[in-house]
Amino acid sequence: MGVATTADQREAVFRFWYSVYVEEMGRYRKIADHANRQLRGPEDDRSRIFYAEDDGQVIAACRFSWGAEGFSDRQIEQYQLEPFLREVPHEVMLVGERTMVAAAHRGGSVYVDLAYSTTPMAEELGILLSFGASEPHLVSYYAQFGQRPYAARQYFSEESGYIIPTLAIPKGVDAFGDDPPACIRDAIVGSPTVRNAVTDGDEQYVAALQDAIGTTRPGLIAGMTDDEIRRLTARGTLITCASGDQILRKGGTARNPFLVVSGRLEARRANGDTTMLGAGDLFGESGWLGEERRQNDVFVVEDSSRILALSDGVVRKMSEADPSLAARVHSNVSSMLWSRLRDADRLTG
Repeated sequence: MGVATTADQREAVFRFWYSVYVEEMGRYRKIADHANRQLRGPEDDRSRIFYAEDDGQVIAACRFSWGAEGFSDRQIEQYQLEPFLREVPHEVMLVGERTMVAAAHRGGSVYVDLAYSTTPMAEELGILLSFGASEPHLVSYYAQFGQRPYAARQYFSEESGYIIPTLAIPKGVDAFGDDPPACIRDAIVGSPTVRNAVTDGDEQYVAALQDAIGTTRPGLIAGMTDDEIRRLTARGTLITCASGDQILRKGGTARNPFLVVSGRLEARRANGDTTMLGAGDLFGESGWLGEERRQNDVFVVEDSSRILALSDGVVRKMSEADPSLAARVHSNVSSMLWSRLRDADRLTG
C-alpha cells in the first residue's frame, strides 16, 4: 500500500484504471488515452492517489480530491456539492473516486486495506465530509463503511453510468457543533430517493418496500409471501427514479438484476426495438442468468418510477442458502421469460 507520488507510480495507476474501466467495463472510451493505454483526467493533476501493489503489479487504486485545492465542475455537479460549498469550509471536504480492485482480488481484503491506508491522510487534513458514489447494487456494501445516500436524485453520464452519490461523516455530526449547517442536517436524514436496510434499518426499509410494492404482486414476486419478499430483497436498494434516467447501458459488466416495483421503464435494443417494463418485471438479468454483459439500454419513462437493485450475492447464493425461495424465484423467472418468448413469436407472426 502506498501513495503514488512519482511519475512511474502514477502512470502505473493510470494503466491499471485503463485495464479495468476501459477494457473490462467499457467505460471512459471517449476520454481515455488509448495510445498509451492510460485513463487519467484533469482531477488527477491535483489529487492524492493511493494504490496497492502485488508482485510489482497495481491491484487496486483510488484518488482523493481535497476541497482546499478545489473541486472540478464535474465533481460539483455529480456530487451536488453546491449547498455544502456554501455552508461548510471547503478544507474539511474530500471527494473519493476511481476506487477499484483488480478482478482477481475482488471479494478479499484489498478494498478494506486500501481504505484504511487513506485514514492518516484524512485525519491530517481534518476531513469532516467525504463524498463518493456507487452503482445501485453496491450501496449496501459501501454503507458498511459509513457511506450513505444523501442526494435528491442520482447521476448519469456516458462515462460513469448510473450511480448514487454517497456521503460519510467520519467524526460524526457533533464535529459541526450544536447547530450544524442545513446541508448537514439534510444529509443525515438521508436521500429521499434511496432506501436500504443498512442505512435505514431493517424495519424502515421493509416498511418502505412493502408500501412501494402494495398488495398486487406480479412478475418476479408473484405469489410470494411478505417473508419471502423480505428474504429476496434483504440486501437490495429501493430507488425512486426520475423520468429520463438511464439505469442500464448496453455492454455494462455489472451482474445484478433489477425489479420494477412501480412505474414504467423502457428497454431499447440496438436495432430500434423497444419493450415496455412495468411493475413486477425483471431487467438486467443477462448477467445473473447468462454471465453476459448488459443486452439493452434501459430508460425510465415515468417520473417517480421505483426500481429495486437486487443483490448479486443474494440471488447467486439462493439455491444453497435458501432453496425454497430459490425454487419460487426460478419458477417466476421461467414464467416471465416464457411470456417474453411467446409475445415475441406473436409479433413475428
